[in-house]
Amino acid sequence: MRRRRARIAGAMTIDVITNIVLIILSAALVVYLVVALLDPERF
Repeated sequence: MRRRRARIAGAMTIDVITNIVLIILSAALVVYLVVALLDPERF
């Protein structure tokens, strides 16, 4: 039982980490696009 719980917890933490990374990447993309649209001279 302990091993199964540990595996489930590990998978959940991996999912949380991947979700956070995806959110950060999408937010960075949005910021980049907004800056590129507002200030096209920089790019």
